[in-house]
Amino acid sequence: MNSFSLLIVILAILTGLSSCKAAPAMRTGSAWAHEASDLAPHPGVVYGRLANGMRYALMQNEAPPDQVSIRFQIAVGSRHEEDNQLGLAHFIEHMAFNGSTNIPEGELVRILERKGLVFGADTNASTGFDNTTYTLNLPTADEAMVDTALLIMRETSSEILFDADAIDRERGVVESEKRSRSSLEAEAAGAQQTFLMPGARTTNRSPIGSDEVLRTVQREEFVDFYDKYYRPERAFLVMVGDFDVSAVKTKIEDVFSTWKPSSNVGIEPDPGYFEERGLVAGVFQDDDIATMVNIVQMDPPTPLKDTVSARQRSLLHAVAVGVVNQRFLARSRQADPDFFNARVGYNVAGETGIANFAAAGASSPSKKWREAVSALEQEIRRAMEHGFSRSEVAAQVALIHSLRENALKSEETRSSASLADGILAAYDNSFVFVHPATELDYLDAFADRITPEAVQAAFLDQWEDGEPLLFVSSSESISPADVVAAYRQSRSTQVTGPKETNDEAFAYSEVGPAGEIVWRDEIEDLGITRARFENNVMVNIKRTAFEKDQVYVMVRIGGGKLSFPMTKYGFSSVAESGLIAGGLKAHSIGALQRLLAGRLVMLNFGIEAEHYSFSGSTVRKDLLLQLQLWTAFIQHAQWREGPLLKMRMGLAQQFAQRGSSVGSVAAWELPGLLHPGDPRWARPSEDELRRLTIADIRSLVDESLSSEAIEIGLVGDVDPEEALAAIARTFGALPQRESAFRPYSEGRVAPKFPDANTTPLELFHRGEAGRALGQVYWPTTDGMDVKTAHTANMLRAVLDLKILEEIREKHGGAYSPRFFLDMSPVYKGYGYLAANLDVEPERLTEFFDIVDAIVAEVVSGNISDDEWTRARAPILEGVARAPESSDYWLGAVARAQSHEEDLEVVRSIEDDIRAITKADIVSFATAYLLPEKAWRVQIVANTK
Repeated sequence: MNSFSLLIVILAILTGLSSCKAAPAMRTGSAWAHEASDLAPHPGVVYGRLANGMRYALMQNEAPPDQVSIRFQIAVGSRHEEDNQLGLAHFIEHMAFNGSTNIPEGELVRILERKGLVFGADTNASTGFDNTTYTLNLPTADEAMVDTALLIMRETSSEILFDADAIDRERGVVESEKRSRSSLEAEAAGAQQTFLMPGARTTNRSPIGSDEVLRTVQREEFVDFYDKYYRPERAFLVMVGDFDVSAVKTKIEDVFSTWKPSSNVGIEPDPGYFEERGLVAGVFQDDDIATMVNIVQMDPPTPLKDTVSARQRSLLHAVAVGVVNQRFLARSRQADPDFFNARVGYNVAGETGIANFAAAGASSPSKKWREAVSALEQEIRRAMEHGFSRSEVAAQVALIHSLRENALKSEETRSSASLADGILAAYDNSFVFVHPATELDYLDAFADRITPEAVQAAFLDQWEDGEPLLFVSSSESISPADVVAAYRQSRSTQVTGPKETNDEAFAYSEVGPAGEIVWRDEIEDLGITRARFENNVMVNIKRTAFEKDQVYVMVRIGGGKLSFPMTKYGFSSVAESGLIAGGLKAHSIGALQRLLAGRLVMLNFGIEAEHYSFSGSTVRKDLLLQLQLWTAFIQHAQWREGPLLKMRMGLAQQFAQRGSSVGSVAAWELPGLLHPGDPRWARPSEDELRRLTIADIRSLVDESLSSEAIEIGLVGDVDPEEALAAIARTFGALPQRESAFRPYSEGRVAPKFPDANTTPLELFHRGEAGRALGQVYWPTTDGMDVKTAHTANMLRAVLDLKILEEIREKHGGAYSPRFFLDMSPVYKGYGYLAANLDVEPERLTEFFDIVDAIVAEVVSGNISDDEWTRARAPILEGVARAPESSDYWLGAVARAQSHEEDLEVVRSIEDDIRAITKADIVSFATAYLLPEKAWRVQIVANTK
């Protein structure tokens, strides 16, 4: 299991069980959190409450300029549902987009698209256990746009119509969403939650709901639930952006003061109860599930107010958790680790929750579940019995301090979306939303009391009372008694205390004599500085003010997959992770992390088709260290054996799980099928991976890293002279590099596209019988011609609109039908446009026919003016907004010397896109979206 999957499971513990925190509705009539705290609220936020009880928070912010972020939350979620209503809160969220008093069915999304918003990215909604939240990120802050947004939120609050026919059409969409989210991991997480907290209200109340309710719930039940819980006293509106606060406050009062609550008042359900059960275990077994071990310690909830002292106590908890997680990380990098990844966490539920709990989880090979149980138990006990070293505590405090110091520096350029999310999260958790200076102040005032003894006491507070609960998900056939026995056996093993680590200096701060710049120019209209050092290292710098003190860097090194033998492309992921995980000759990766404590640097290494890359963001004061680190990995990477052994274990588990779900079949099979007979897209066999050595991996990348061309793109809040001086001491001081990127022409041969078919190729998965995936691919051309690529993307946008309306809105058959586009910038002539449908297997044929009809419509030129406007507007808004982001400019400057034509693309992109006509995309569709060229594939359950 990869680390992302592990975090999902752990978060299921840390959020699922604590979901019954103080919800906004339960604070009706109470003070704001800051009114009952000694923490000063953020001075930029204006809070208010209307006479009807609706709350709001407003904040003026100009980052980015002329934009507004809105969050509208109703304090109702799945825990408010009765057993015959499971999924109703989430279904109502869907119906908010399906007709209200002043917005006809189907028009809401169209209104926003015409104004340049993208459904899913700028327009979204979500339902949880406690809350339903509607999100709008407005591309402009003009009065008409804000008025439209407030109208939409007001319609959502009390004007949804719940037309019976619209409900029936939406059933299939919600059912499709449920299918798309179902997985063995979700099933295991649900079983774990049921085991841990059988008395919790949220147990067996996933917001997605039950099949029976989704298929049968009637209009009357929607209306009743809506009246009960969509009430002004349960509502909280957050608006952050480039607007006048007093003017928006007046608008809110005018728009929402007419919202009158129904006399039909919903009850606030009992969150459930906490029950001590002693040392017991639960097990989830399935042949295809990845092994996951969890140890959970629960205590009765504690009354909690957000005060300075409470936050200082939480600092002690955070330091303890951080140290133990570092210990887990070190253990995972041993030559024969007991687990792939492990984490520990802690949550205080507060007086209205069910339990405070500490949780530790590890993913491991299936045969090593006992070792994972022991590793978790022993690291928890080591911390309890022996505490923490001063160096461990100091490293965590330094990290927290650096993060808070950086947050303070970047506060004036923090995005409106980030601020809106922060205000809402604070409200949800009854926290005070504070200025970063406040966070830093109480840390500094408390720092001398964050001692090893105080941190150990905090960890004991998390873990020492009572016996934990154990839960294991595994493909092995094990019993709860087996799990308890493994835990008890581990307890008999003595653990030793931590050792103090000596302060060591970074061994690679000096690369060599600083390099000399031999060429430099300034591109005035784009504000880009370009330079070349004597050793041929190329540098392109763009100074921006989007994010205070932040610096983004991309280092491209010639080679990449094109430098591999064709049969070795599949090993790129092993080499990618192995370089960093192996550490440096003078420092293991664990030692590096200790050395870097409190410094905001990144260790990201990637292998793309045309280049290797080091990339990431840092802060201005750490830029030199960031560059020193990357040059150290170029010159002194160690390639240790342990990370390779760990990767082998993980890949072996992936092989065991291949075919277990729709997604795994798509990931394993489609790359090879889309490039038939081409070894570059074939996965290595298990035998090849077993025989792979460190020497094999090094041989793939060493030559390129040591000698090929280097080009550095740097964007952010840094003076070009300062950046060039840092690069001179690092990359500029490297030995001579090649002066240009090698063409690797032999590797750019385009792969073959699969032969067209009329009967879809059928692949099989071992998962739920109701899950199926249908895809149609049309070969196009590559993306090397900019106008052609823009035209194809505009065509994709039009097709997206049509497929969403036809399949989702009219047929109610798929949650997120999409067209997607892949036109290679590397392999001449290769690309494709494809349709993707996650549907019920019995409807695959029907939906393939609908896709064909939609494509035929476009080929015939059947694109309405409204569809054209709605497809173009979000793309044009995105292009107009793009220059306000560092990511955009990093992409623009990364190749500003080796591919100077990229600069012309930057200059003309908006004009190029505006110049695309309907006739252009019809011409492209006519040339490439030919029925006789289409390749179809469907993935269905193997029911034999």
